[in-house]
Amino acid sequence: MKLILILIALLSIGCKHKIDNNQHSENEILMEGTNNKSFVISCGSGCALVYNLKQIKKKSKLIIAEFDVTQYINEKVTDNYPDKVKYLLTDNEGYEIYIGDNLVTENSYGQLYLNLKIIGNETQSMNP
Repeated sequence: MKLILILIALLSIGCKHKIDNNQHSENEILMEGTNNKSFVISCGSGCALVYNLKQIKKKSKLIIAEFDVTQYINEKVTDNYPDKVKYLLTDNEGYEIYIGDNLVTENSYGQLYLNLKIIGNETQSMNP
């Protein structure tokens, strides 16, 4: 009898894990069509940031764009780091852009906002 209860418990744990994995894959869809998009932002005299789009994921009302950012000073690479940009889809078919917890606006981020807006518009038209 104990053996039967142990087997039922193990099977229920295994089934629950399998269901959770399926739900996760349905909510996280890798978006194709990034076509190695990149853009350059000037960050001052002799300084530039190159944003290379690596991949786009969609989770319900959240789109996450992952970038590889390279910083150049006087045409020499001085830093390289990953960055994630979040597009929170709104009810009126628009979106808000976030870097970390910071809302990205044209007033606060200038040219970076305009480039991210272009990618956001293209992303909304992609089919998962």
